[in-house]
Amino acid sequence: MKYIKNGRIVMPDRIIDGKVLAYDGQISGYINAGDIPEGAEVIDAQGNYVCPGFVDIHIHGYLNEDTSDGNPEGIRKMAYGIAENGVTSFLPTTMTVSEEEIVAALNAVRSLKKESETWGGAEILGVHAEGPFINPSKKGAQKEECIQKPNAKFLLDNADIIRHVTLAPEMDEGHEAIKEVARNSDILISMGHPAAGYEEAVSAVADGVSHATHLFNAMTPLAHRDPGVVGAAFHIGVEQATELRLAQPWIIWLLPVGGVVIVGLYRLAHMEGRGTNNIIESVHFGKDVPILLVPLIFISTCITHLLGGSAGREGAALQIGGCRRGRASGRKRPAAGHVVRHERRVRRPVRHTADGHRVRTGGH
Repeated sequence: MKYIKNGRIVMPDRIIDGKVLAYDGQISGYINAGDIPEGAEVIDAQGNYVCPGFVDIHIHGYLNEDTSDGNPEGIRKMAYGIAENGVTSFLPTTMTVSEEEIVAALNAVRSLKKESETWGGAEILGVHAEGPFINPSKKGAQKEECIQKPNAKFLLDNADIIRHVTLAPEMDEGHEAIKEVARNSDILISMGHPAAGYEEAVSAVADGVSHATHLFNAMTPLAHRDPGVVGAAFHIGVEQATELRLAQPWIIWLLPVGGVVIVGLYRLAHMEGRGTNNIIESVHFGKDVPILLVPLIFISTCITHLLGGSAGREGAALQIGGCRRGRASGRKRPAAGHVVRHERRVRRPVRHTADGHRVRTGGH
């Protein structure tokens, strides 16, 4: 057993000071400082927060490396780099590139997955395939010439490494691919970059979709007479939270939006006494999410370059035009992802979601 002393222990409902965290692979609890066994390994947190590692389920690249480049050493570099920012496991994320490039990326991640269980970087849980099964009208900065119709065979042939796929349900006639993948694999199917209407989105959920990727962004918006994908996500998420009493948290992913939206979503996620701290990555419709100490998942949507690279680089996966205040944009100015390190990703929601009060945090 190992122990962490002098830390502020982050719990689901409070922060504990003056205790020692005990763990051995998994957190076993906390004890008084005087109860640490003689000779035990002790880490001094020096007054810092102690919380579970971050799980990043949507990250394209880091430190001038890109998942879609299909370079094992680049993915290894990403894993070690994000570990320094508190990420302990992740899904390297591909984009809408050629099928050959996607296969190369899958093979690169596949070759490292077992090794990642014991290396010093973040563990690879599998791949998030964002595309190429998206709607051209909602492609954002992704390559239109590489967009395909949803292909169940491709996904099932790679179900050993693909854990999460983002697709546009209206591109899948009769939702046949969605239903086949949902029936025959554990791949989490997410709506992303869709032009679907409300009814189609609700139907897709019934057929096997269980997430909505980067809610509000690159999808049909919420309007009072045309609720769109956003309206479907809210309706189904609220229905499950209030009627089904799901034990697992409802998860929402937001690219930067106004603080009032964050507060509203936070309060909605805490409705009905569920009391979980769950903001940031996709409206989640019912599959299990691992809960460590605090059920909180953040994603970076971090793209290949700009933390340690050049803002103007044209990577294999994404055409980047520039970067301003932590957000990358495509050459025609759509939002194209983010370059914010994970620990900074936590701060903004925290500032807006402590029972409606802003919380002071260190740094910028």
